[in-house]
Order: sequence, then structure tokens, then C-alpha cells
Amino acid sequence: MEERMKRFAKRYNHLDTGRGKTIWEDLISILEAFLSGDVFTAYSDFYTLFCDNISKMRLFTIKSGANLYRMRSGSSAKVEYVSEYEMGHIPFELNHLVGNERFSMSGLPSLYLASSIYACWEEIHRPHFEYTSCALFKAKGDIKVIDLTAQKYYKFNDEIFSDCLTLACSFIVEHPDAPFKPEYVIPQLLLQSLVRYLRENKECTTYGIKYTSTHINDPYLWINFPKSNKNLKLFFYK
Repeated sequence: MEERMKRFAKRYNHLDTGRGKTIWEDLISILEAFLSGDVFTAYSDFYTLFCDNISKMRLFTIKSGANLYRMRSGSSAKVEYVSEYEMGHIPFELNHLVGNERFSMSGLPSLYLASSIYACWEEIHRPHFEYTSCALFKAKGDIKVIDLTAQKYYKFNDEIFSDCLTLACSFIVEHPDAPFKPEYVIPQLLLQSLVRYLRENKECTTYGIKYTSTHINDPYLWINFPKSNKNLKLFFYK
């Protein structure tokens, strides 16, 4: 994982100079601490970095009335998710069922939504439609979220922390069936930091994270982003 981050620094010159270099080296150091078992230092250092930069992070507002979608799949025709209750996030009283995902951690239910049913289908690895259920969610008000979507061109300007985080949170998982995924360490630290920041700063109104799926990377998809910008709305609410 550390070597993959260093390769990113070679690809993007701004990660090897100035403030970009400082942030990127901090992220690598945080990852090293976590992987060596010093989870407390990793979290503390990341939270400090997060608080120092949150005022300049790239944000996005999901407008009131926006349509967002969620899809769940069963293993067979007898295992389906049909109730409205089951299409939300896992209830807090069932938090023992919550595992580690890219932007969620064990024990803390998170709600993953997409801007199209197609994006949901790709994200959960194209399950058979007979064994899936879909739900439509409508935003009742404006929702402000951290924007970590992949950029066509990274400018590394005032929002350099967002650019660095976007890259650090976008690694494709090498071992998707393994119980631990080092690619999820920094995204999960980000979620933990946002949760803590919301509790400590009541005036904060940022309640989620917008990001690019790492599953939609097949250049031969009949619909593809970012190679085909005309299909952008299928992957991102605009």
C-alpha cells in the first residue's frame, strides 16, 4: 500500500513538492502507524490533519428533491430485501452486523446511495435482477457533503487536501474477499474524523462523503465514466 502511494507521488508532481508533499508524507506516515498497530497515533494524527484543512475542503451540495438510489441483493429468489425498513441502513440495534467498508467502520451503520440504479448495480457487482430490490430516496433538504470524486485534472491549489484525500481514498482493493483491506484505512479514518468533528462543532452541516466508485473501471462498459463524459449524470448527482 505504501509503495502504491509512492507511485502516485511520481505520477503527480505536486505530491512531491511543497504543501502537497507535506500532506502526502503525513498520510503515508499515518498509514504506517496504523499498519504497525499504533492505531491511536494514526487516528490522532489524521484528525489533526483533517481539522487543519477542513475549512478549505472541496464540498458539494445535494439539492433538496434530489433522487438517489440504493440496491440490495439476495443470494437466491428466497432471500430478497422487500420491506422499506430493510432498504435503509442497518438499524443501530443491529450494529453487530456492520462490517468494514470503504467509508464505514464496524459497528457504525452508514447509508450508501448512488445517482442511478445502474451505478448501484455496478457497485454491487452486477447481481441477478431477480434477486435484487431497489429503493428511491428523495432529499428533503439541501445536504452538504465532502467531495472526493475523481477529477479529470487535479489542480492542487487551495483544495489540495481534497485532491490528496481523493487520490488516497481511490485505490482499487487488491484482495476484495479478505477480511482486512488496507485500501480502506484512510477512507475510514476520514469518516471517523467527520463523525467526531460533527459532535465537537455543532455549527458544522457537512453530513456525508461523495466519492467515485472504484468498481466502475472497465473501459468496455456500455456506459463508462470518466472516458465518456456524456454519461456523467449516471454516476454523479449534478
